[in-house]
Amino acid sequence: MQLVIPSIHLNMQVVEGGSDGTEDGHYPTHYRSTDWPGEGETVAISAHHFTHALPGAAGGPFLRLNELRAGDVIFLHTLTKFGYQSVRYQVTGQREFYCGPSWADARYCTRALQGFTKLRQSKLILTTCIGDGHTRRFLYAFPKKP
Repeated sequence: MQLVIPSIHLNMQVVEGGSDGTEDGHYPTHYRSTDWPGEGETVAISAHHFTHALPGAAGGPFLRLNELRAGDVIFLHTLTKFGYQSVRYQVTGQREFYCGPSWADARYCTRALQGFTKLRQSKLILTTCIGDGHTRRFLYAFPKKP
């Protein structure tokens, strides 16, 4: 899968991660417990906003995620058994969740993500940690017809 966000000049491969969104460190990572683009349910992708994984790196894949505004466009390109598919999403907003030590899974805030995936809507959620890592930013986007 390829993630393209023109307004922040992001064009990166998305790798498959754990069901809890454990991140690869180098690339945006698909939450295995969520759907693939075009399947009619939630697609969730996680990435670092800052990473120590890449020597000399100034920031992670989602460093500029906070710059996205309602109306910005995000594309997910995939290869399926039927050929090439591109889904266009439009950003609707962002929200921050405190996932501090009182949560059992503080680092990835999976309870918050699970709550949104239960809504059974076709949408894209991009997540990243901010600050000390106890707070997560969730960006929401919904499919938009070309």
